[in-house]
Amino acid sequence: MVGYSESVSSRFYSLLGFALCGEDLDIDEGIDGVGEFLTCMEDAGWTGEELRAHAWRRWEAEQPWPYPLPADSLIQVDSARWYATVLEVRRAIVVDQIRQTPSRRTTLTDDERRLWQDRPPHHGPSG
Repeated sequence: MVGYSESVSSRFYSLLGFALCGEDLDIDEGIDGVGEFLTCMEDAGWTGEELRAHAWRRWEAEQPWPYPLPADSLIQVDSARWYATVLEVRRAIVVDQIRQTPSRRTTLTDDERRLWQDRPPHHGPSG
């Protein structure tokens, strides 16, 4: 019988591949780290550039990226390792720079101005 930690590690990078591209990929589970994982993704046809473009298309369509894991897979993943690895991949493929652009708007709308002026007294004076 395969132990819990062994079954998690044997599926970890396959689940990560699914989360990034939405496809079940045959990823070599002997990989060690994000660099090797991204090489496997490239071998499967998903370069960093293609992953960035895919993420952008999902966001533009107001769909989640990375893809949510299937419910039965959630219990198999150590969440701390999962989120740390997803963050490392996002940084490696430079995906967050295309998403986080600062607002160029400098004036408040009428509604925002009204809300600003309606602050409770314990927040101090406005302006």
